[in-house]
Amino acid sequence: LVLLDHSPDDTTCRFADAEKAEADLGKAGAQVKLLTYKGGHGWKDMPFQRMKQGLDWLEEARSKSKAR
Repeated sequence: LVLLDHSPDDTTCRFADAEKAEADLGKAGAQVKLLTYKGGHGWKDMPFQRMKQGLDWLEEARSKSKAR
């Protein structure tokens, strides 16, 4: 399980790298979710709400993978 959190507005770390990581990890069989936010580099735009969303996804995906 891989959760990525990245801003398309980030000029320090390229968003294309996050998109590539999402695609490559998915092709390798990983369960991947890419969350996005506005505002560039750093955790901006309601980080705690995104963290909760990400943790909820991780827990749901973990539960599903255990059921298999």
